[in-house]
Amino acid sequence: MAEKAFTDAIHYYNKVNIPKTEIATGEAYKLLGNLMLEQNRIKEAKNYYKKALHILIPMLGAGHPTVAKIQLSLAKLGISIDKKLVNVEGVIELLLKGDEIDSLEDLSKLTGLRAPVLMEALSMKAAILSQKGNYEKSLNTYEIAYKVAEKCIQNIGLESSRQVFRENITPLFAGAMEASWMSYKNSENTGFTSRGFEMSEKSKLFLLLEGLNEERAIEFGGIPKEIQKQEQSLRSDIAFYEKAIFEEKQKKGKANLDNITKWQALLNDFNRTNDSLLMIIEKDYPDYNRLKYESLTTAPKAIQNQLSANTTLLEYFLTDTLLYTFAIVKKQVRFLRQPIDSTFFKNIQTFRRLVHEYDPTKRRTDGKKRADFQQFTQTSRALYKTLLEPALVIPEGNLIIIPDGAIGYLSFQALLTQDVDNEAINCRNLPYAVGDFNIRYEYSATPADGGLEQIFLPGRLSRRRTELHRRADCHAGRSGQPAVFGCLRQCAGRHPGADVQQERSGCLRQNLQRYLPDRSCRYGSGFHPKSKNYASSTSPCTP
Repeated sequence: MAEKAFTDAIHYYNKVNIPKTEIATGEAYKLLGNLMLEQNRIKEAKNYYKKALHILIPMLGAGHPTVAKIQLSLAKLGISIDKKLVNVEGVIELLLKGDEIDSLEDLSKLTGLRAPVLMEALSMKAAILSQKGNYEKSLNTYEIAYKVAEKCIQNIGLESSRQVFRENITPLFAGAMEASWMSYKNSENTGFTSRGFEMSEKSKLFLLLEGLNEERAIEFGGIPKEIQKQEQSLRSDIAFYEKAIFEEKQKKGKANLDNITKWQALLNDFNRTNDSLLMIIEKDYPDYNRLKYESLTTAPKAIQNQLSANTTLLEYFLTDTLLYTFAIVKKQVRFLRQPIDSTFFKNIQTFRRLVHEYDPTKRRTDGKKRADFQQFTQTSRALYKTLLEPALVIPEGNLIIIPDGAIGYLSFQALLTQDVDNEAINCRNLPYAVGDFNIRYEYSATPADGGLEQIFLPGRLSRRRTELHRRADCHAGRSGQPAVFGCLRQCAGRHPGADVQQERSGCLRQNLQRYLPDRSCRYGSGFHPKSKNYASSTSPCTP
């Protein structure tokens, strides 16, 4: 039905006597090609894409972003991998030529209009190189694509840039992570571990930056609204004249050269003014500049220098089928990859239902209590075996968790470190991870406000970083965290001189009993994480 509607629209559009351009017809053919591709009708998709190109290339030029998008779509269809690579490289060359760029080493002339499509093309080239087994070249290409993605962030206010950016940034990071892992596996060069960790960090920072609007950036950066408004105005003016010049040049022989010259002069003035403003922001408002314009990440070596001998940092990067883990201790960095399937995500959902969403006001039968207890012990143990057991180098001590995706829903304190007999309900004596580890949570290993000590020293979690962490969680779909998770995370970083272990145990005693499968599981005064004595003998865990 959708196909008929498109073709009927094209037919009547060409018949009616109204002012029109062939560009609209070419765009319609492109949309038809997209529709056929979604339905896996490859031959028809190719046909429509070729019709679109036949119309649009003479009108817009081969380096136009719309034309490049169609050529990338064609490159995916029904040809050999070597031919795909040649075609994608041709698209990249045309996009660079359109902005008069000689090399990917210097992207200073890249306009916001071509940047999203160039990012997509480079990511596609990198993916093809990975398919061919050229993992190091693939990683190099992904890193260039990331530099282009930074340009997209600067133009994220343009809705067209925003949409393409969202569609392509996730596979960019996932592909870069796999290329890093395969390069490391094939060479055992730890440099690839650092590059993979850097990509993992940048993926988290990108989500954070997209989630923070201008008002929040002002609040945390301390920049006056007047300067921020000037910055927005300059960015809007630059985008306007870039687009005007771009569209005028597409008219080929009919282009108004006087207009192009005038607009280019104005664009140069706006760029100079913007450069001067950015220098002022960098000097006078470093927090705002760091948050919005710098994409610096913390290297594993710098993290190791800050870690104590009994502290482990675990950072996760999660895709639909793979889990990457970076385990960093004082004298070692481990880079791990393991396949996952739907069972892993189901375990997270079950764990969350039992621990985070448990409603103590609902009455349960004895059979339901037993089933919940058994489900809890099974899922908690399975998640421990996946998330912690393969990565841990130090069997106890301090643990800093940097989650990703659905892992952000988990309270690691309630994971079980050993297999248990779950026939009898006895949650007071279960071997919770909180008994071995003082666990804290961070959004990223790269501090939002500049100092590594904000993460690695107890009690130094600033108000600004706490708020950034909260907003990032909500943006990533992690809103609605239960009291047990929020309290545990808070307790891990409060009061610089306090006994953190004792204080955290108090939070657990007050809150965990509300969210474990049975509310009657109460922790008595004898609780201490290291003692493994999770309840006094006078307060048994009864069904």
